[in-house]
Amino acid sequence: MSILSFFRKKEDELSILLDIGNGSINGAIVLFTKNKIPRFIFTGEVPFSIPLQPSAPELSAEMKILLNKILDYLIKNGLSKMTFAKKIEKVLVTFSSPWFALKTKHINLVQQNYFLITKDFLDDIIEKEKKVFEKLLSGEDSPNKSFEIVEKSIVHTKINGYEMSNSLGRKTKNFDAYLCLSVVGKSTIDIVHNAILKNSHIPADMVSIHTFPVVSFIVVRDIFSANSDFIIMDITGEVTDLTLVEDNVVIKSISMPSGRNFIIRQIAKKLDLSAEIAESNLHLYAEGKLDEKTKIQIQTILLDVEKEWSIYLESAIQEFSSQKNIPSTVYLTVDSDVAPIYKDFLSLVKTDSTAEFRKNMNLIHINKETLSHFYETQMEVEVNEFMAILAVFYNKLFQDK
Repeated sequence: MSILSFFRKKEDELSILLDIGNGSINGAIVLFTKNKIPRFIFTGEVPFSIPLQPSAPELSAEMKILLNKILDYLIKNGLSKMTFAKKIEKVLVTFSSPWFALKTKHINLVQQNYFLITKDFLDDIIEKEKKVFEKLLSGEDSPNKSFEIVEKSIVHTKINGYEMSNSLGRKTKNFDAYLCLSVVGKSTIDIVHNAILKNSHIPADMVSIHTFPVVSFIVVRDIFSANSDFIIMDITGEVTDLTLVEDNVVIKSISMPSGRNFIIRQIAKKLDLSAEIAESNLHLYAEGKLDEKTKIQIQTILLDVEKEWSIYLESAIQEFSSQKNIPSTVYLTVDSDVAPIYKDFLSLVKTDSTAEFRKNMNLIHINKETLSHFYETQMEVEVNEFMAILAVFYNKLFQDK
């Protein structure tokens, strides 16, 4: 099912938005209306446990529990907040790391004779590359059907060297384009579909699944970026995702195994605290409310956290630099309580291979304030930047249907 067929011609539609990450699952009930910005009716968040860095099976098992919990919470509590009678019809889901794999492939076909660009021609390219991707991910001679393609698109198409927004029906000797594919494990998708059906009775064909790097790229490209080359840095609970965009094409995505929860674990370990007390201290540190002794202790801990995080960053930047010159514009999404910490990390002067990147970097923090005029809320509804990005993305699709 194409994403545009997902939306039928209606003046408004009530949907559930879900952002499945590695540190938490965020959810919202949102009303989309023709020629209006989206309206948040109700929101909620359930965190993953922090004490130990979870294995993949542990994370998957906890995700199943939390997904049912957030859906139950949204439906039982959110619908009572509505000032109008309307049924929830759609569920819109995005996955962050480690739930997906993403690949961008440069396609260049040159023939002596002219050939026609048709839908079947493009579908054939997608199907062939899908099989190659499946084989690569399975690591076996025969593809393992344990995952599903959730996003596939051919972008930045050039016909005989000229960029075309629509290449269908054109003849060419030289076809140049980028194919973007992303996959999510079939077992993960089954968990999502089963939880949604159980809690809302919404079937799988009314559920649309995407990945956060692609969603955030489209929002940044369409709203924030006057530059076609940039990096999106998404710092979540367990990881930092870096997405490289060149000429408005997602070229590569890299995950660094360090995020907000690593800071909390280090505070808990070094100060001999529970994860809950460590997280509370982190909040107080961000608000400038800690006593001087604990403040200095956390600052010392952050020095060690920064050293490890910067090693991962250097490795990622080196991998990006093998592609092309590194863009100077960086869009940052991160939880508000640790945003100043990571901004400080990035502002440090270094002598390693990130020195030039740091020196030239134009860091733009995408937070709920910068997004606030792209959505509205009912009274007392809290919206974080991640859910706002999802709403902006899906509203574009709804308006374009």
